[in-house]
Amino acid sequence: MGSIIDRLQQFIEAYGLNNNSLTVKAGLSVGLLGQAIKSRKGLHSDTIQKILNTYPEVSAEWFVMGRGRMLRDGPSVLIAAEPHSPYGQSREEIIEAAKEAARIAAREELAALQGRKRQSPVAVSDNGVGATKRDAGE
Repeated sequence: MGSIIDRLQQFIEAYGLNNNSLTVKAGLSVGLLGQAIKSRKGLHSDTIQKILNTYPEVSAEWFVMGRGRMLRDGPSVLIAAEPHSPYGQSREEIIEAAKEAARIAAREELAALQGRKRQSPVAVSDNGVGATKRDAGE
């Protein structure tokens, strides 16, 4: 699913945020997100922690590793009492939009993987890392 920066941008878009609004809500340093997106070098652990503490419904595994879905399931997710966002949508509408964005991204990723599979056969090792059949010694 790409890099953590790709997932950060997907999250920002799904929640109807921008770099500044996320910076303010999560208590981040001004310009930090813009610089991270521009340089595409990733995020520091304290930045990730602040984002995930601010949005506990976001799956840490998805955000950091790109595995699973954007939003966690179950009653363990505590959503802050914020009846309406500044964008005119309720939190539930934003969450539903984020779920839909994650579904679309998953479909696009699957289509891309299927396209690559047709072009270059891949052997998957026990640790889940892919290599071309040539690399795998076949």
